[in-house]
Amino acid sequence: MNIFNFLFYNFLPNNCLICGRTLKNNNICSHCEISLKPKFNINRCKLCYKPINNKYEDECLYCQQYDIPIRYIRYIMEYKELCSIFIKQMKYSSSRKLLDFGSDLLVTNYKKYFGNDFHDIIIPAYSSKKSLEERGFLHTYFLAKNVYKYIKGYKNDVILAEYTDFPDNYKRRAHLPLKLRLRYSKININLRKNDIINKKILFIDDMITTGSSALNLLFELKAYGFKSFDIYTLGVSKDFYSNFEQSLEVYNKKMLKFYSKYND
Repeated sequence: MNIFNFLFYNFLPNNCLICGRTLKNNNICSHCEISLKPKFNINRCKLCYKPINNKYEDECLYCQQYDIPIRYIRYIMEYKELCSIFIKQMKYSSSRKLLDFGSDLLVTNYKKYFGNDFHDIIIPAYSSKKSLEERGFLHTYFLAKNVYKYIKGYKNDVILAEYTDFPDNYKRRAHLPLKLRLRYSKININLRKNDIINKKILFIDDMITTGSSALNLLFELKAYGFKSFDIYTLGVSKDFYSNFEQSLEVYNKKMLKFYSKYND
């Protein structure tokens, strides 16, 4: 991050850190605060959270037809213009105030999405070594840590997972084919099998575009016998649901190949 961005995002409190509007006191304007809050007046699939036109249906047609390895997918906002600006600035400006705002959104709405069914293990989305060096910090760990602190107030034995290493070859570029985005990458994490057996896992990311990050982690944990696996993010891309169907096809082929080798 260059010195101009650092000064702009951290030492100009009279401008909204997201949209740039002139302010008198706060760091984030009321327009952004209201616009980036989740909308609960839309009928959605109880599993994948996809909007459903039929208010008498609990699940979308896709979730009714297929066995999805993820229990719940939940997100705060759709990746439209304002959401796009917020997430990009949160990731690359290193502003603690924006990270606080993002984690507050996740914490404030946790019970609305999951009720009192508190998770046992919180896992932040991982990154490649190159991306981590460019940013200087793992922003998803900050988001996950605050959710972890919140849950710990209700459930003392909750675990916040940490990565012991990051994959060198992990690719996460939107222009890459899904097969390349979902290719195998060894994920090193400080969890033992005994930590995971029969536990509820929450995967936290800033954004979900294809579900490939979560499915890669799911593949790594496939033999650990966890109880459930949920996804919780700040944003969702407009093409997520069509991309996710393709990601699941690739994931299922990987699983089939894995079990074929295992049985041999």
